[in-house]
Amino acid sequence: MVISTLKKLDLSMNQLRSDSMLYISDILLTNQQIEKLVLDDNQIDARGMEYLSDGLSKSNNLRILSLYKTSLKDEGVNILYDCLEFNYSIEELYLNSNKISDTGKCNISNNEKKKSSSN
Repeated sequence: MVISTLKKLDLSMNQLRSDSMLYISDILLTNQQIEKLVLDDNQIDARGMEYLSDGLSKSNNLRILSLYKTSLKDEGVNILYDCLEFNYSIEELYLNSNKISDTGKCNISNNEKKKSSSN
């Protein structure tokens, strides 16, 4: 069943793990109307970001992605960086309270600068 009017999907604090990201990715692929995805306070590692990246990279309307306190590390951020490199719909990205090094933060920042200069 596709809920075509769903604009915001907030799955914060649901004890979601990497395997759950397969389902979230499918939701993003089947419901292109989602504008805000909130996955705060869940456990998403690099494998979870790989699963999620398919839906994120093909989502044309997703404007806000919140991954606050998801235990993301540099490897997961690099996967996120790769999948968002050509996604121009995301305007707000929240990565606070994760385990991201300065290098990981620079990758995301450089990606945002590159996207801004190409628009």
